[in-house]
Amino acid sequence: MRTEANNNLQIDHRRAPATRLLDRIDDGKWVVLIFEAINGHTPGAPWNDQDLAAVLDALDLQTPSMRKLRRPMRSVSGFGDEAISSWRQLICRPAED
Repeated sequence: MRTEANNNLQIDHRRAPATRLLDRIDDGKWVVLIFEAINGHTPGAPWNDQDLAAVLDALDLQTPSMRKLRRPMRSVSGFGDEAISSWRQLICRPAED
């Protein structure tokens, strides 16, 4: 999440279809990112063809502005299933007293 926040701050939001990071809270263990509200929805699980096409279209629009970043962003393929499954783990974890 820290990397996502830092990457978002490098995006030229005038040219890229990306939400702006409004604030972040970082207590050293947990990180909360607060983004501006946008119209749309979170892709379903598993993604359908329409959601995949929308994501690929958005990435195509962002590519020119991403090339101008001060430091390169890590490829999405490097995140693996671990990052994607973290939300499922959090939901399935029993509440602590």
